[in-house]
Amino acid sequence: MDYRTLLVIATTIFTLSAFEAKAANVLGCLYDHHGESTAYIHYHFKDAAGSEDDIEGSGFVISSRGIILTAGHVVRPPSTAVVPVQETIQVWLGGKAAGNGPFNTSNPHRIGDDLDLAWLLLPAKAGGWASMPVGDSNRLTVGDSLTAMGYPLQGDLAMVPTAPVTSLTAQLNGKPKEWWQTALALNPGDSGGPVFDDLGNVVGVSVAIKDGAQLISFVIPIQFASEALQHAGVKLSPAGPCGTLPECADASHGIDHYGTEVPEERWSEWRGGGYNQNAFCNDFMASLKARYPDSILTKVSSDEKSRRDGDFNSHVSYSYYCKFLRQENPIYKTAAGVECLNKTP
Repeated sequence: MDYRTLLVIATTIFTLSAFEAKAANVLGCLYDHHGESTAYIHYHFKDAAGSEDDIEGSGFVISSRGIILTAGHVVRPPSTAVVPVQETIQVWLGGKAAGNGPFNTSNPHRIGDDLDLAWLLLPAKAGGWASMPVGDSNRLTVGDSLTAMGYPLQGDLAMVPTAPVTSLTAQLNGKPKEWWQTALALNPGDSGGPVFDDLGNVVGVSVAIKDGAQLISFVIPIQFASEALQHAGVKLSPAGPCGTLPECADASHGIDHYGTEVPEERWSEWRGGGYNQNAFCNDFMASLKARYPDSILTKVSSDEKSRRDGDFNSHVSYSYYCKFLRQENPIYKTAAGVECLNKTP
């Protein structure tokens, strides 16, 4: 496959709703919230013979320091036989029409030829650059949903509608790669663009389409960009502003109630001195723990009564009372959290 044909991503430009409607329109939310962090990249090079050419692609900001992640072939000549003697890279954020650029950058840091990834550095900016939330690509598998964004066919910023991961491996030029195969409708122009999971986090980089095939495209999982992520100081996000963590019942959310709540109460037999109410309650609790080792026992109340066995000067006997609440089978509170990601609803 010729990588010149593999600068990839979205097909249709959507009329998108306002950010307030993100719950009803995830595409609109991603567009409105992360468009400013999506880079249009123009790479120009000239070789020793004086030949020159241009490549357009996409990228995205992963750090407030202005580090942009992209596909490696967006910022290098299409053939290894070409040795550039002059290179320029210009970046616009949100597209040329947004007027946020061009920013000049150079010396792209390429993360290995096999990985086809690279990162760029924008000029320093007071207050930092808007960046995208990065998620854990290791949690995704076949069937999980992806959504992409970028600049198709040298056009405006556009979304790629949601489609599934169809394979966790890919064959390119006869070589196996640990790239995702997907059904995203990618187009030339947006290699290097962000790919989001259903939590609204970036989990991959658009990289290629399969020539002569329908809806077979390729995404590099973000885990392979660890060099750039570490350099940028990126911490993985549980969910982005356009995603919602699933809800579940979990011990970390606290106990709502118990499936079993049984009162356990007892009066002691009448007995003389040398014993007391506390001793009886402790013995009663010990017997309950032996009988119900997995229960939670909470003391509710205690009491005692006395009697004389004869006239006023006779021996006094005592009976002691203690009541516990025995609880088993905790029912945990339901709430959204990262601990719910790997749980079946």
